[in-house]
Amino acid sequence: MSTTLCRPVIFVIESATGFLARLRGVGRDPDWTQYAVLFLPRCRAVHTMALRQPIDVIFATSSGRILAIKHSLRPWRIAVYSGDFGSRQKLLSVDAWELPAGRCRELGIREGDPLVDIFKRSV
Repeated sequence: MSTTLCRPVIFVIESATGFLARLRGVGRDPDWTQYAVLFLPRCRAVHTMALRQPIDVIFATSSGRILAIKHSLRPWRIAVYSGDFGSRQKLLSVDAWELPAGRCRELGIREGDPLVDIFKRSV
């Protein structure tokens, strides 16, 4: 029998709520690290204009269910969540999360997962 030791994943979560913070996204921080996450509330589209590296983007409901994941979105691209909304309330209840490229696959994050589980997983 073998034992695998896991180390906890520690995320530094920043929230971008103002216009300029949302416009700059992760590009505002040149020292954006492997464990940084940018939270964009009420956001169904993100861009990677002027970024030097790709990012992973998670679109989730405000209650925390992952709706879609864009893996390794390259610089100078746009990702839009265009799922079935049905109402303005649903449209406004989509949040975006930006992570360094590859983190979603590394952590085994999938559509339909509860978002809160991301912050409890180990690698």
